[in-house]
Amino acid sequence: MGAEKVIAVRRRSSYNESMRTRFVNLRVSTTGNDTTPAEIVVNDGVIEEILVPDAQTAVEAEHWEDLGGALVLPGLVDPEVDFGDPGYPLREDFFSGTAAAAAGGVTCVADIGQDEHSAVVDNPSLQLKVRTLANRALVDYMLWA
Repeated sequence: MGAEKVIAVRRRSSYNESMRTRFVNLRVSTTGNDTTPAEIVVNDGVIEEILVPDAQTAVEAEHWEDLGGALVLPGLVDPEVDFGDPGYPLREDFFSGTAAAAAGGVTCVADIGQDEHSAVVDNPSLQLKVRTLANRALVDYMLWA
């Protein structure tokens, strides 16, 4: 299994990415429409293990988060978004666009830029975009160039 980055966990969660957390009382998709009970162990924001319930005891200082039987699905990637930063943020800025993406289960977006103001066409426009987006994304992102 690859190391998938955990981006968002329920809004009510006390999840802290920098600690080892075991998500319990959840279901994961198997084949077709089938699901199976599971536990997911996350360490420093990376999925470390997916286990059958009660497979092992808690590790010291491990935080447990009960998901109440929720179905846990992998995050989605939106390969083409048109956020207006920089240039026309009134259309949709990076913060509001990535907030909407996260609410819909999207954990990574690829911004193509709307026009000559927000597109990455050379190194100076890349540097401007990186400075503009600093600390404004709520999900992972890529920039088309």
